[in-house]
Amino acid sequence: MIAQTEFQPTGVFKKDQHAVAVLEKQHEFELAANYYSNLLTSPKLSINQQMQIGINYLRIAKFAEAIGVFKLIINKYYSKFPISRYFLARSYFRNAEFNAAKEEFKTFIDNYAFESDSFKSTVLFEMYECDSMKEKSPKKPGKTLSQLNTLSQMSSPTQDEHGNLYLVEHKVNWTNEDKSALIQHQSIIKVSSDSTLSKNVFKEDLNDLKDVFFSEDGNIIVYTQAESSNQESNNQIMYCRRVEDGWGKPSIFSGPINVKGFDSQNPSLVKIARDYYLIYTSNKPLGHGGFDLYFTELNSDFNVVGDSILPPNLNTSYDEVSPFFNKQNATLYFSSNNPRDNFGGFDIYSYKKDVSHNIVNIGMPYNSGANDCFYRIQDTNGYLVSNRPTPSNQNTGSIYSFEPAKNDMKITVSSNYKELTNYDLSIDEDNLLIYTTDTSELHSISIKQNRNYRIKVRKDNYVTIDTIIRIGNLEEGETFDISLYVEPIISVEGKVYFVDYDSSAPKVKQCVVELIDLSTNKECVLYTTVINKQNRKYSFLLPTDKQVKLKVKAQDYNTYDTTFILQNFKSPGGFINNIQLHQIQKNNVIFLDSMFVLDQEIRTYNDFDKSIKAIASSFNKNEDIKAELTVQLVTSDYSKNEFMLPSSIEDVINKYFTQKIYINKQILKVKTTARNQEWYKLYMTYK
Repeated sequence: MIAQTEFQPTGVFKKDQHAVAVLEKQHEFELAANYYSNLLTSPKLSINQQMQIGINYLRIAKFAEAIGVFKLIINKYYSKFPISRYFLARSYFRNAEFNAAKEEFKTFIDNYAFESDSFKSTVLFEMYECDSMKEKSPKKPGKTLSQLNTLSQMSSPTQDEHGNLYLVEHKVNWTNEDKSALIQHQSIIKVSSDSTLSKNVFKEDLNDLKDVFFSEDGNIIVYTQAESSNQESNNQIMYCRRVEDGWGKPSIFSGPINVKGFDSQNPSLVKIARDYYLIYTSNKPLGHGGFDLYFTELNSDFNVVGDSILPPNLNTSYDEVSPFFNKQNATLYFSSNNPRDNFGGFDIYSYKKDVSHNIVNIGMPYNSGANDCFYRIQDTNGYLVSNRPTPSNQNTGSIYSFEPAKNDMKITVSSNYKELTNYDLSIDEDNLLIYTTDTSELHSISIKQNRNYRIKVRKDNYVTIDTIIRIGNLEEGETFDISLYVEPIISVEGKVYFVDYDSSAPKVKQCVVELIDLSTNKECVLYTTVINKQNRKYSFLLPTDKQVKLKVKAQDYNTYDTTFILQNFKSPGGFINNIQLHQIQKNNVIFLDSMFVLDQEIRTYNDFDKSIKAIASSFNKNEDIKAELTVQLVTSDYSKNEFMLPSSIEDVINKYFTQKIYINKQILKVKTTARNQEWYKLYMTYK
């Protein structure tokens, strides 16, 4: 920033020159510019006065006018004022004409007699910044700012819980005709949702403010007010609570927020859980230089619990002002006049406490070569304050509105690895229906931060999806992608047969068939059905491509379970092999397996080696167990009264039983057997 030099006008245009002097002394540079055109046409205006007018044009972001003044000086007085080329380069830079600015900086460096290395380093840095800022200068696609008003020096936009916008209007009036004295006044302007303007919406003692900020619920405002004592005027932060008939008595924050003799200003509130936090800026002692950002925790009585300056990567030796914390994306926004990564004047930056801890210039169109500050996002509205040049050629800072970048949820629905068609989709936001369609497409739905979204997808012969998605903190404009896979339903049928080992045992009256999902860490029962003796069939509607376990249980019978993958049933309709339950005598008969021998090889439905190995191991370790092995031959040959144990089965028995075990042979004569084979069923009986 260029240090201010007080302008002392002389010459025949005394009235205009005197008005300029009064206005500039009070830092009302925008209003002083109204008189510059009259002064610049005077042949008696000195080169020093012309330079000062050009510098003030640059200060108030009237860059085109500044460029014109410095070009005029270079054409007429360059030899006397070579420094004018430096100011011309800065005017081009802040007008986003980076190529022209770079050329002027280079010409200035090549021809100027530098008296200090520090100034030359500064100019070199500014020249290199031309390339850096040129890359960041393209406007973000689809982002536009709308000037909200043409009132004089509006600032500090804030919104209440009803969507009404409140602004602080700064007005300056002459107190006499000779324009020798000023009177300044700040008042709060209310802009209702129907764009109606209302003035003096607060009590008189709440109207001479510099900036104001509403709490989320609209029941508390924090603001800056000037305190004058002992011929000193300092800004201090106040707060006020809503009462039944309006607003209560204003209260001042105690130290360390306000420090006598220093300025604390630009407050904003954020409520996290049940606690309030105040973020503000101050030039009080022990800072990093200029205005710094502070963060204060408050209790329910608004007393200070802890006050701390934000880290040095956020605060610099320059000015950091107008902080705002956006809860929706957990991001801090503030403005700084640090020349690094800066379009000029105050630029708006964002900071998110993540792994990178990056401070980012949010770019154009939010930033310009002018002063840009008071960035706010409240609900679905965005605001900022800027004194950038406007089409209406206003000389004052104005409030601009913009539509914050939306967060979208994009949903794709597929099945069997291709896009699904002709389904119904509905979405609830915190139990409120916000979207429904029967159109098959890529769905893009605008969503909000920190919400629960319930998504349902329905289609005949497919498993219905009903899931809840929790949306947390997203970056501004970030998209949340969801891919949903809808599983087709198949019909699976089977039968349960009851085969008695001991005809004297009670007959089975009922069994339970369960289908268990093994695709998750915890076994989940997908379906279950009860079958009685008169209804031995079962059927399920099942999702495909899952690994499942089929389990059949009956009192006093072995539990049958087997694991398989339903990928064999790609289309509706399928059949699971019939299941045979084998009755056991309570607690002392174990069914091992059912098998037949083909070409001296054992063919089995179960893993015979595995089942017999586990039983034999327990038997071998405990000599107290008295056990016998029953081998039951199931045959349709009614003439057969005895049989030899196949050698392949005998080999397996001898392989696993180290102790001698008695083998009991039985013949079960039936009319038919599967494939007309002779089947062997093995049981272990123990005491």
